[in-house]
Amino acid sequence: MAAVEFFLEVYGPDICAGEWGKPLGGGLYEFRVSKSLASIFSAADVEREPNPGDDRKVLIRLFCTFHGDKVVLIYHGYDKGRDPSSKRQQREIAKARTAHSRWKRTKP
Repeated sequence: MAAVEFFLEVYGPDICAGEWGKPLGGGLYEFRVSKSLASIFSAADVEREPNPGDDRKVLIRLFCTFHGDKVVLIYHGYDKGRDPSSKRQQREIAKARTAHSRWKRTKP
């Protein structure tokens, strides 16, 4: 996924300084993708041949944490465009919190 490669991996927790991220507390973060693939490549200053569908906007949420300043652990994500309800969002955050708590208990 281009947004992960060009933004999440590069900026880490600093994604929260802009539109890409939101801290959820306790070291859990929400990575927000709400752009078309063409817009993502453009924002990353990556030149490539356009493909059909590159202009289709997506609305995706990934839940993640950081370990040190380089490692990104993505717990899960979902297509918020298919179900933008607050109830679904809270259910997905709860799943991410459970996974994050489990990881924190077992991390080295």
